[in-house]
Amino acid sequence: MWKALWNTLKLGVLSSVFCAFAGLLIGYTVVRLRGRWISKVLDQLSFLPYLVPSIAFGATYLSLFAKPRLFIPSLYGTFTLLVIVTMVKNLPFATRAGISGMMQLGHEIEEAGIVAGAGWSTRMRRLILPLQRSSLLSGILLPMVSGMRELSLIIILITPGTHLLTSLTFKFTDYGYYSISNALLLINIVLVLVATIGVQKLTKNDLSAGLGG
Repeated sequence: MWKALWNTLKLGVLSSVFCAFAGLLIGYTVVRLRGRWISKVLDQLSFLPYLVPSIAFGATYLSLFAKPRLFIPSLYGTFTLLVIVTMVKNLPFATRAGISGMMQLGHEIEEAGIVAGAGWSTRMRRLILPLQRSSLLSGILLPMVSGMRELSLIIILITPGTHLLTSLTFKFTDYGYYSISNALLLINIVLVLVATIGVQKLTKNDLSAGLGG
């Protein structure tokens, strides 16, 4: 159980952080290049995972990474595959937050950075990221909460070494151990709440600010 608890926490943190930064970069590209074809393509592609049922999405990645392809080794049975699948599946949430945040940020601040001689990476680190803290927070929290309680997405990708709290809950329920499964479910709920409150305290912000509440 402790390994499943650690795997759940690790999956939520890693997938949500990668997802949030990817969503912010996509939002930056979509807003700054609005009107161009690449902006429209990125906007549509980033929303595509939301339209695919979770179990079908997991099955697709299982078929893609079940065996080595080109320079990519077989990822089936690895924790890396769970992180990738969870990150991509929740990318629409982070992308919407990134686009919403970037639309509220005018070009003037970034243009001032260009005039001052700051490169793109410096502008992102010193200007964009601090000003987009609320959007980045919502881009972290939404995928984290979704990833920690996900079951249908990862159920066919789970192996004995990569069990999560949700998959263990399903397993014990299937065996008829309802008391244990209820306890695991409660632990998962508490874990999600603690992670949410912890991120909000660390960033001194809240989720409603990133969602425009």
